[in-house]
Amino acid sequence: MKSFEEAFENYLGEGKPAYVPKMRLEPVFGIEMIHSSGGLAVLAHPLYSGTKTREEVEELVRLLKEAGLDGIECYYSDHSPADTNFYLRLARKYGLLVTGGSDFHGEAKAGTALGTGKGNLSVPYRLFEELERAHAQKPAPARLSGHGADRDHRGRGDRDAHWRLSATRGP
Repeated sequence: MKSFEEAFENYLGEGKPAYVPKMRLEPVFGIEMIHSSGGLAVLAHPLYSGTKTREEVEELVRLLKEAGLDGIECYYSDHSPADTNFYLRLARKYGLLVTGGSDFHGEAKAGTALGTGKGNLSVPYRLFEELERAHAQKPAPARLSGHGADRDHRGRGDRDAHWRLSATRGP
């Protein structure tokens, strides 16, 4: 293969020989899984959470916080300064950790580098230190229970399936 595009065009894209559909988890189960493995559950890329308005984003964050969400990605390459400030306000309001990411994927994504992103994005190092402190204070992981831990959690085909969670995991 000469490029990622060629690989997806010929093999990996939908309807191609090596295509595998994405598995989606219900958000509450995703949070439980992350916590059970000793991680911190963080809403990644809230800009792309499937919500259409800031009110919907806030409602999503409120519901996920009730389910145990630990943090929200406030610093991200595709966020405008207004987006970043909005997510920082949500983090303060709901007592969430603040995270950031450049969305670095190596050479596949031009304009990003590890820890820095498009424009003036720079993820403050203090966020990493705050994550380390929060992780150190977490109780030992518990076994998954409730919410149908023995069920298939590929999503219900509704908006829940579009809510993306990421984890900051310990060593």
